[in-house]
Amino acid sequence: MPFDRAPLSSPGERIICVAEFTGGSDADYEISYSTVGGHFDTSSGATSKTIPGLMSGNVNFFVPSPWDGATEVSVTMQLKRRGGAAVQTESWRFGKKAHVPTTMTQREDGSERDLPGVYTYDIGPERRTGSKPFYEHQTVLETFGNWSIGNIVPADIQETYRTTHSLTSVAAISAHSIGTYAGNNGTFTVDSDDQIADQHGGHPNVDTLANNLATPKEIQVVLPQTYESSPGTALGRYNVTRVRKMDGTWKVKKESR
Repeated sequence: MPFDRAPLSSPGERIICVAEFTGGSDADYEISYSTVGGHFDTSSGATSKTIPGLMSGNVNFFVPSPWDGATEVSVTMQLKRRGGAAVQTESWRFGKKAHVPTTMTQREDGSERDLPGVYTYDIGPERRTGSKPFYEHQTVLETFGNWSIGNIVPADIQETYRTTHSLTSVAAISAHSIGTYAGNNGTFTVDSDDQIADQHGGHPNVDTLANNLATPKEIQVVLPQTYESSPGTALGRYNVTRVRKMDGTWKVKKESR
């Protein structure tokens, strides 16, 4: 990703690139990224990057700022045999956004649903000139904050366990129960219906917390999520909440914040 090979981006925008291959051994391959016009890791970082193995993880690419939109900005990814030739090459050539969206509307409601939860968003507003698509090919960056326990306070926890582990605040409960974890950021591209879609699956293990509650209750784990189309400007803000039911099963719900 990005899945769109001709993405439209803003000057200074961070693009998350990901490559993942199967069918071989990590020891035999490496993934090589190179760019014309941009930089990896930081806005003034390297113009090439190589990762051993068949999975690149998130590779941060920065579109230059300022950028006139006419000067070439591109990324090339190659899967290579170690010390040998490329066996697959993919390229992305970036164009400049002529206009940026300012609204993002989730189609699904905020009720609980099974994991994984799939959500779809309309990107807008509609423009007076022409008809859809208005924002096709445009990149949208998602970022996450840290998971936190959303509905358990110290008084909900058995006194002995609470005292032993110094669980005197919601922050302490979160740190003890789930540690510090942020979601896996990514870059979306808007489709021909002016939409993007994402999926939220997985959940932390909070069984120990559940087993030490004074009275059984569901446990909510909240993950804040932000989408951007222009660097530093939020297009949409959401809370993704995993809900551990009292029978140990999990649900998810997502709401604007």
